[in-house]
Amino acid sequence: MTKARPHRTIPPVAPTDPLLDTTVADRYQVRSFAYDEALGRVYTAFDSEESRLVHLKVLAHEFANDTRKFERFGREITATFMVTHPNTVEVLDFGEAEGRLYLVLEFLAAHELSRDLIRGPMDPMIVASVGAQVAAAIGAAHQEGIVHRNLCPDNVLLLDNAVGGVAVKVRDFGLSKLESAEATEGGLTTANTRLGVAAYTAPEYMQTGNFHLKGDLYALGAIMWHMLVGRPPYEGAIDEVLNAAMAGPPPAPSTERNDIPDWLDAVVVALLSRDPADRPGAYKLVQRLEAGAGDPLKMPRCLPLDEDGQPIPDPEADDEASGRTGKTLLVVVAVGLALIVLAGLLITAIALSLLLFQLAT
Repeated sequence: MTKARPHRTIPPVAPTDPLLDTTVADRYQVRSFAYDEALGRVYTAFDSEESRLVHLKVLAHEFANDTRKFERFGREITATFMVTHPNTVEVLDFGEAEGRLYLVLEFLAAHELSRDLIRGPMDPMIVASVGAQVAAAIGAAHQEGIVHRNLCPDNVLLLDNAVGGVAVKVRDFGLSKLESAEATEGGLTTANTRLGVAAYTAPEYMQTGNFHLKGDLYALGAIMWHMLVGRPPYEGAIDEVLNAAMAGPPPAPSTERNDIPDWLDAVVVALLSRDPADRPGAYKLVQRLEAGAGDPLKMPRCLPLDEDGQPIPDPEADDEASGRTGKTLLVVVAVGLALIVLAGLLITAIALSLLLFQLAT
């Protein structure tokens, strides 16, 4: 498989924040600002009980009395604890401290897919690998009756400590909805409230406000189209994007570049079908991508991180390299000995031939 291009993560500029250098719940020592989200702020913190780095998401104070945002944050806690998969961000803890709701997530050395997309079109095999891993993640959520609802390049993380391939984690189930809770949510998400990013939002949701499992698959198709072509399927003002998406599916990615495998082109076209029933399910999608690539396309091994979030050197790789070097030396020695033996036999044969010639004369 083609390796991912190296990426240098640019740390965000930390804003002035009263939580910095404090301890939350007598356990989580807040070290630095990580990034902002719609429902709150995420920090890098040190878990003193487990001696590890974590990401601490804290619901912003101004949302504390906002019933809708409070319920959305609570729904996120429920959803993220229900989804357990190697390609989703692991939730470690949650609680309330000094009037603040918080969610503790595994620490990741990672960057958003959106940062790589700035560079332009990506290698088709990387697109297939990312697509398969995202599909596996949302498939695990769908099995629990959970839809992501906000799948976009900012919520697809590429791990910087992956070895021998591209490793993906899907984050932010903050807009997710438990399908079983549809009838009891009291209109938290109404038909005239558009969630997510327009370029990756299924047309049926734009038209009716109804979002279901196949909406996540449309979003993944739009992400893969963007990765292959270097821009979203639709561009322009929000109204232009919405109208274009509702008018019909975008052209196949292969109309924009000629090195896309037919099987990958067909997968993206299917995901962007107008009729949700024509879009493959998450696990069927993984099967189609793996069949086309001839590769399992699973998440590769990742180096462990130290207490500062830096990758720990890979002893397995060193051992493998040493083993390969040792085998190479053995081959060289064996070939050398074989050549010496052959040379000796050749010299002996020539000498015997001369001796026989002299005796004959």
